[in-house]
Amino acid sequence: MRPVPAAARRRPLTRHGVAVVATGLVGVVLLAGCGNGARPGSGAPSSPSGDPGRTSRATQLLDRFAAAQKGSDPLALAIPPGELVSQDGTWEDAVGDNDKRASLSGHLVAIAPLPTSSDKGVVVDGTGRRVPTSLLSATDALAELTRVRTDCNGCTDLEVTSARLTTMQVSTSSGTATVPAWRFALKGTAVGLLRVALPASALVEPPEETSPQPGDGPRVDSWSPGPDVRTIRLHFVGAPDATGPCGADYRAEQWSSGTAVVVTVVQVPRTPPPTDVACPAIGALRTVEVALDDPVASRTVLDLAGGAIVPRTRGQVDGIPVR
Repeated sequence: MRPVPAAARRRPLTRHGVAVVATGLVGVVLLAGCGNGARPGSGAPSSPSGDPGRTSRATQLLDRFAAAQKGSDPLALAIPPGELVSQDGTWEDAVGDNDKRASLSGHLVAIAPLPTSSDKGVVVDGTGRRVPTSLLSATDALAELTRVRTDCNGCTDLEVTSARLTTMQVSTSSGTATVPAWRFALKGTAVGLLRVALPASALVEPPEETSPQPGDGPRVDSWSPGPDVRTIRLHFVGAPDATGPCGADYRAEQWSSGTAVVVTVVQVPRTPPPTDVACPAIGALRTVEVALDDPVASRTVLDLAGGAIVPRTRGQVDGIPVR
């Protein structure tokens, strides 16, 4: 949940970098990269890189997010687009190929009347706070599911037979939230499709994601609280924390405003420089800590390498190989 963005309340843009604090049990470098022989976790100086390109992009991302919040309710949730829809159950073999393609491409049609109105609902946000909210009708929620109808390579439309109001859990930058949702029953399958029942005013539409730029490090998959209120841990897939040419060290940088915190992970060059060694294309779960100027509080965490919302989690076990 976030406060209403207002220029008068927005804090000046700030930036800070911190040395890597990452550990790894096992793992191998991503995409045939080349490291060097520095000791594991040796890290880098705590001063930021001062890269003007990253600072400019972070400023633009913060501005886009603040603009996105202006038309939303003061307590609106910033939910990653992929979290708005969920599948309940597993497609049966007889219909799975068609129904999966149809559901992913917006090919759904109602063959029975759906609820056109609904009562008020309650959102339990990532902090456990209960917030009353208005709701989308089932008809409007289905319209959101079919708003973007793309080619499904000749699939047959899914037929929606009924809808009932339930709840679903979504990942947000403040933790896992429980939100009202419509569950749509489908003809010929036990699988149901769920769509968040919150109206546009109760959601912050995140900035459009962008492509990573040269020099960007790994995408940040999630964040968790650090050892104090001004430190957070960023979780990502990278090279292992190991000696030798296939290991790597990382540090993090952050830029902040009154409504969001932009973070990025940067690989730290080792001395001596990398040697020409082919490394297996397998990554390892890694974590790096970054110090903030102020506690995250209700602000949204965004990843500079793409602009996506970074969900809050309880953390991860580092070093596990990821293919």
